[in-house]
Amino acid sequence: MKFLIIGAGAAGLSALKAIRELDSDSEITILTKEDVPPYSLSSLPFNLAGEIKDEKMSRFDDDYFQVMNAKVAVGKATGVLTDAKKVLLDGGSEIGYDRLLITSGSSAIVPRITGLEKEGVHTMGSLSDTYELREAAKYADKIVVIGAGFVGLEAAIALRKLGKEIVVVEMLERVLPRMLDPDMAAIAQKMLESNGIELRLGDQVKEVLGEKKANGVKLSKDEIKCDLVVVGIGVRPNIELVKGTAVKTNMGIVVDDKMQTTVKDVYAAGDIVETPDPLSGKTRIAAIWPNAIEQGRVAGRNMAGVETHYPGPLSVNVINIFDVPVVALGLLSSDIEGAESLVVSRGGNTRKLIIKDDKAIGVQSIGYVRNLGFLLGLINKGEKLGELRNRVLDERFAYPEATR
Repeated sequence: MKFLIIGAGAAGLSALKAIRELDSDSEITILTKEDVPPYSLSSLPFNLAGEIKDEKMSRFDDDYFQVMNAKVAVGKATGVLTDAKKVLLDGGSEIGYDRLLITSGSSAIVPRITGLEKEGVHTMGSLSDTYELREAAKYADKIVVIGAGFVGLEAAIALRKLGKEIVVVEMLERVLPRMLDPDMAAIAQKMLESNGIELRLGDQVKEVLGEKKANGVKLSKDEIKCDLVVVGIGVRPNIELVKGTAVKTNMGIVVDDKMQTTVKDVYAAGDIVETPDPLSGKTRIAAIWPNAIEQGRVAGRNMAGVETHYPGPLSVNVINIFDVPVVALGLLSSDIEGAESLVVSRGGNTRKLIIKDDKAIGVQSIGYVRNLGFLLGLINKGEKLGELRNRVLDERFAYPEATR
């Protein structure tokens, strides 16, 4: 059996481990477009801020693939011939497979803004991107970040920690719009502003100014002078390589609960896949580390011949705003019609519980971390809150399992 895994991120390496636990002999090839040891995408902002050193970025020892008896091929996949069971690479070469796993992740969304091709415009979707931005930031005083979502704010916070003057431009009226309700986003906004980040909400960058090098941005009504521009409006799944095949795609690659695509012997996992969400009943991309790990594990076991089912994605988002944890579990209030909410604030910390039919469907927390695992369990199990309704948000609440 010849296994081919496209991508050396969380999902791909989780699948490698799962296969090797069941099959010690078959040939496994890892195809990666980056000629660097595997690293965690979630560590990039910390590396940018200088909090994780370059030598600490690798997730494994140098001999990891040798220990796992896996081959590594460096190159970019450009297409899949599903009938011939071959993956095409840039440069014209190809690799054959018996079972294929696609974990090619996502790439930064580049909006249609005039001037983004100029020197001094950066994204932060890979380790090389981060190194380039960090080097450029050494010679910059003022930086404009486009986007106040997860990606943009992580970059803005890291660069602010380096002492840079930061302006974040967001077309919507609040920060973290896909993660927090407006009332919780307002608290996060104050935290950002109190730490020196200027926010331009409800506005758009129309053009990057400068001759060959960016020296400012043009907004709807005014201009901002700057030394660098960072595009951080989000990411898009890398599904281009399966276009023209029988592999079904929507926003991402569509898979079943075995992580198999609509083509036999072709699997997918991680940021690239779209799976049913048990909370909303809709399919969505849930691009977070725990989901990638579990999806890779499920895919690897099924590829190795052991039937395993994926229970659905966890809805968890976490960002540290200057070392204060901001966590969102489950759904937003706007995701479900008729939802109600309870908010508790204590000692500078705030937590919000979103309820529908006496069931917890979402939690948003700023500062608090206690009991979050228990609350996530309540959301995933769909249990009635009952008498817990007015108690679970209190940080002093101790549920029975926590005291054993």
